[in-house]
Amino acid sequence: MTFKPATWPRKLRSQEWYGGTSRDAIYHRGWMKNQGYPHDLFDGRPVIGILNTWSDLTPCNGHLRELAEKVKAGIWEAGGFPVEVPVFSASENTFRPTAMMFRNLAAMAIEEQMRGQPIDGAVLLVGCDKTTPSLLMAAAINRSALDHRHRRADAERLFPGRKGGVWHPSVEILRSREGGGDDAGGVS
Repeated sequence: MTFKPATWPRKLRSQEWYGGTSRDAIYHRGWMKNQGYPHDLFDGRPVIGILNTWSDLTPCNGHLRELAEKVKAGIWEAGGFPVEVPVFSASENTFRPTAMMFRNLAAMAIEEQMRGQPIDGAVLLVGCDKTTPSLLMAAAINRSALDHRHRRADAERLFPGRKGGVWHPSVEILRSREGGGDDAGGVS
């Protein structure tokens, strides 16, 4: 797999962090290289944030850690540079008195994550009735900030059931919804 830079002139948002020869760009690339990313990843390819609401304390999002790895593989295959970003996750079974009180706080925290990080697009990994609106509100607000495609992968965990006539001890269904962009497609 070889990445081919776009033939038309474009300036990705992430290039404000990683592009050029300024001291700051060298520092930003250096911090990522320190984590094992090779220098050729900073050649102008889009940086795609995987905003993951995985948490041991949020059972409906508990399987998203494994799903994030599959999403990363798809982004690599498409020529992007995936980065996983953990975000606020509110679960009705652990937050007291109710997780609903924290939905807007989660949306604001995620909005700032999207705005403050060097990402050109985002895949939102959600699975709960509190985290889903939080991420969607943040993505809607940040649409102009990122000005790129947003994808929402809504992963539902279903416990014992049938899929295609076959009994499964647990079944994951991944639905993808288009969140914007003229050629936005799904994660599958």
